[in-house]
Amino acid sequence: MTTKDQMTQAEEALGRILDKVVTKLSEPAHGLLSEARGASYAAWLEPGAPLQLEEYEETEKKLCSAAAKVTDQDRELLAEVARAHKAASDSIDPDDYTYVGYGVYRGYYHGYYNLVYGWIEEALGGTLAQ
Repeated sequence: MTTKDQMTQAEEALGRILDKVVTKLSEPAHGLLSEARGASYAAWLEPGAPLQLEEYEETEKKLCSAAAKVTDQDRELLAEVARAHKAASDSIDPDDYTYVGYGVYRGYYHGYYNLVYGWIEEALGGTLAQ
């Protein structure tokens, strides 16, 4: 369990991977990652303005459109980022009700990271490059 200001090792590793990968992504791949992270943030970490069904559907369309334009290298990098999001999600107890502020509880990050992972995986066709 973490306290309010602590990150798990998997979250810290995710940060390092993002720092390493983001500059290597093409514009469509960067857009895909930004869309997945932004919509996941809205869904899980903005409790006053959760995503509506139409917004989920619009996000999925944007992700599929961007995925059609990514390179093989982008796919490998996005898969690495997605797996790091999954590891970060798995490192957090979804039932952790430690209040972190602004109506958000620590366990919400489990859902946030997991949704990013799921959207990238889905956009890449349901299989992540090893």
